Amino acid sequence: QLETAVENLLKKSSTAATVDVLEEALAQAENLDKEINYQDYRLHEYFEYQDERTATRNRIQEYTAPEAPDAYIEGCDLSEAEILEISAAAANSTLKDAIEKTLVQPSEADKDAYKAALAEYVYPTYTALDNANQAALLGYYKQFLVAKTTEKQFLAKEIEAANAQGYVEGNFSTDSWAAYSAALATAKEVNSAPDALQSEVFNAKYNLMITQNQLMAKEDSAKDNGAYMQLESLIAQADVMFQNTDLYTVKEGEAADAWANLVAALGYEYEDENGDIQNLYVNSAKAYVASDRVMSSTTDAELASQVATLQDAINQFTCAIQVVPDEDVPDNSTNVEQTELIIDGLTPATIASGEDLLALVKAAAPEGYNVTLESVASAAGYYGTGATVKANVAELGGQTVATYTVVIYGDVNGDGAVDAFDAAVLDLDLADVQALTGAYGLAADTNADAQVAVADYTLVKDAIAGTATINQVR
Repeated sequence: QLETAVENLLKKSSTAATVDVLEEALAQAENLDKEINYQDYRLHEYFEYQDERTATRNRIQEYTAPEAPDAYIEGCDLSEAEILEISAAAANSTLKDAIEKTLVQPSEADKDAYKAALAEYVYPTYTALDNANQAALLGYYKQFLVAKTTEKQFLAKEIEAANAQGYVEGNFSTDSWAAYSAALATAKEVNSAPDALQSEVFNAKYNLMITQNQLMAKEDSAKDNGAYMQLESLIAQADVMFQNTDLYTVKEGEAADAWANLVAALGYEYEDENGDIQNLYVNSAKAYVASDRVMSSTTDAELASQVATLQDAINQFTCAIQVVPDEDVPDNSTNVEQTELIIDGLTPATIASGEDLLALVKAAAPEGYNVTLESVASAAGYYGTGATVKANVAELGGQTVATYTVVIYGDVNGDGAVDAFDAAVLDLDLADVQALTGAYGLAADTNADAQVAVADYTLVKDAIAGTATINQVR
């Protein structure tokens, strides 16, 4: 019997070793909903176990050969296979192809590094007995873990302190209040759970403390105060474009490139393995509006950049449904530029309402589309620079397929007139004036020389004095 046992042992040790036994042992050891955490166990026993867990993981890693670099999306840590799986779930083939077109191929340097690593890689020489022994050690030390008695007094004090603040929901931004409310509810749930782990107690306390500190006054919230409205409007428009690709043609260049540029600027959301919403494009418009921010000059600049990027991507396309001047209006000098999606040629201080603006334009659409035009005031609340005209299509559930922005040259504050308020804006530091973007940047270029300079300020002053005229027709 002893000889047979020795024979079997030698046979087992000479068998080609695989990593399976180690992966199975690790999976069995980590049989909780989350990894075993040092906070939950007496430290001596935990670190004995941790040593074997680390050794097991390291050995599993040794069996992992270098992986060839694959295509990727900038800022995204998903593999090419994962990205392709997500793109396959896209609503239509154009969107799927656009996502895949944004994939960046690995560099030659990455390929060379992979080849070098592969050449140096040596497959482990552990025997099956070696791996079986390591798996057994992991299981052996796991059984000696001794759970600590969970201490909740600090969590209870944090909950008590939060309740004592007398927070009023209406005083805080929607997002920060939602995060705080969720953290408070979780803290109370963990505090009342008899089998809560110490790590769960710590996380609950920490999250409650953090979300309290991050409560944002409602008046400071960019999202709640409408700062995201223009960007959200463009996001809605871009979504419509992907839903109705047959209505849009690319002005110039390759269609695939234009759609890829649009999806990168727009963003694409997906649900990860934990059920959380993620975005393939971390610098996209959708990723930006997913988080609230304190209103500031920095936020204004970030928003302006996001708006400009998405607007430029949208402007690569021509829609079959358009806004055009109404030729039946006598002496109508209104110009509707399809390339830039702007409406100019308007006489300053003559557009007092949305009805005044809509009276100068009409919709042009293919047969079978019922289009209505909607006017939206500028951020200043007027129908000057920054106001928009939206083309909404009944057959598409009233969705907006194209948005045109009003530009009145010299009206840089959006109130529709060219007056001392605009001169005051243009009289600011030149760098601040040159930072004007979108319609406001166009309006600041009063002399149409493609730059914003002192001459534009001078022309506004002269127009106010009545000694010069700013040409509104371009």
